[in-house]
Amino acid sequence: MNILPREEIRTLINVKESPCVSIYLSIPVSGDPSRQAQIRLKNAIKESETSLSAYGMDEKMIVHLTKPLRELATTVAFMDEISSTLAVFLSPGSVKYYWLPIETREMVNVSERFHLKPLLDLFSGSEQYYLLALSQKKVRLFKGSRYALTEFRNTGLPEGLKDALNYEEREKTLQKVIGRSAGRGGTGKSPGHGAGYDLLEEELEQYARVIDKGLSSLLKGQKGPLVIAAVEEEIALFSKISSYPVTLEKGIPGNPDELSAHELHKLSWEIMEPYFAEERRKILHQFRELEGSALTDTDILKILPAAYNGKVQSVFLARDIQKWGIFNTADFSLEIHNARNPGDQDLLDEAAYLTLMNGGDVYVLESESMPGNANIAALYRYI
Repeated sequence: MNILPREEIRTLINVKESPCVSIYLSIPVSGDPSRQAQIRLKNAIKESETSLSAYGMDEKMIVHLTKPLRELATTVAFMDEISSTLAVFLSPGSVKYYWLPIETREMVNVSERFHLKPLLDLFSGSEQYYLLALSQKKVRLFKGSRYALTEFRNTGLPEGLKDALNYEEREKTLQKVIGRSAGRGGTGKSPGHGAGYDLLEEELEQYARVIDKGLSSLLKGQKGPLVIAAVEEEIALFSKISSYPVTLEKGIPGNPDELSAHELHKLSWEIMEPYFAEERRKILHQFRELEGSALTDTDILKILPAAYNGKVQSVFLARDIQKWGIFNTADFSLEIHNARNPGDQDLLDEAAYLTLMNGGDVYVLESESMPGNANIAALYRYI
């Protein structure tokens, strides 16, 4: 399944060529979902062509721009796995699509940039985490959200304990020593090392340190929490020696080799859901404690320049609300319009993009849960 990774948000945000066509289609999973997806995408193409004409493009350019969409609509390869929503993003020279494991309102949007607010539910706040499934035979690393786990490939981490401690070379050396010993009248038996021998605590610790070193490189600069799936002794050992700054002591006990990614996700989310709920509660409490001070704001005129400059720690957005206008990053001038005009952007989207690009967190909330009863609110890193 072509699931949208968080890193792709930045790529979509940074697309400079326009017009940008954003399509969100709700696909029923009953009946023939593949056929439904094709029909709905073809209908969305017609709607996008009408919008592109209103945007000012001539018919020849529209046909050229939408050609990748028509090819996509007749391709069955991308219909392998059906999820709740199909999101398609078209710009001159590029088309990308993703299955989203969330419900969104169906829409076709033509603008200067992609309409990405429906995606923010996937990355709301900092609800991203890592899962290390660790056994003596296998090491797997996943990136997780409330919706799924995605396994990392070609991580450079050891395949297992034998690989980490280079047992193959140690066995060859050991057999040479044993052979020489037997030739001189020794027993020719292994002194305790090799397949089947009882692992010493120091060797397990060495194994954990090799993995920790690899993780430190892989996850450098990340801040999502790390949860361990392993037997209890190894969870305790790895949590103790881990240099990753947010390694949770609570893990998934047992042999993870017997669990699928789906099962691991279910068990890990049982740990992470209350963790993130508490984090969200804390950040909302922090806003309310500081409300009225210079560290909080509900004025989009001030929030947008602050987000551009990396000042916003967290931004809260009301779901399904749009505020149209133009924000000029050259001089921070801002126009707000009561209705959408040609060239307008959703200013709430813009605040979210700028916050994400500068390492801040975005929280999409129902209107009644918004701090300050506003459509947008921000918590600043500094005054």
